[in-house]
Amino acid sequence: MTIHDSTLVALWSIQHFTLEELTFPNISGARADFDLDTVKNFAEYAFNRDPRVPDGNSAVQLGISKSAQ
Repeated sequence: MTIHDSTLVALWSIQHFTLEELTFPNISGARADFDLDTVKNFAEYAFNRDPRVPDGNSAVQLGISKSAQ
């Protein structure tokens, strides 16, 4: 089991979003994509990126795929 400290995410959010934006999870929530670059806000936090600046290499995709056998 892994326990993550949500305090760090909250501090990061306060640094990157206005008070008004913080009241709307569809803008500032972990699953939101503020700059529409296909990288969710939580991934922006994890990779220490600015959620307001679209990433040129937005190919940060995490997933599991099955190999064809």
